[in-house]
Amino acid sequence: MPETGQIEASIEPSGAGRFLVSGALVFETVAALRHASRAQLRGVADATFDLKSVTRSDSAGLALLVSWLRDAHEDGRTVHFENLPKQLAAIAHTCGLEWLPGVA
Repeated sequence: MPETGQIEASIEPSGAGRFLVSGALVFETVAALRHASRAQLRGVADATFDLKSVTRSDSAGLALLVSWLRDAHEDGRTVHFENLPKQLAAIAHTCGLEWLPGVA
């Protein structure tokens, strides 16, 4: 059982090239999510991250999305984002990153 106050997040496969991201995309969780995603993305040419279950996010969450895009570009893969939370989209707009896939 998680300790009181522990912040949780996860990334789980949800079909061919699809991943469900859940929980808080914040400073305390993104390093572990980045590490977990590296192994899961091996051999995936076109990845889609569904963010519908993200409960909150901050600039560290945006940095995670940008790192997924950078890694994909370096590996010749593509990345898509679905159901980007309003909070994360607002941070992207503030940072001038409207070009991110999934930011409306």
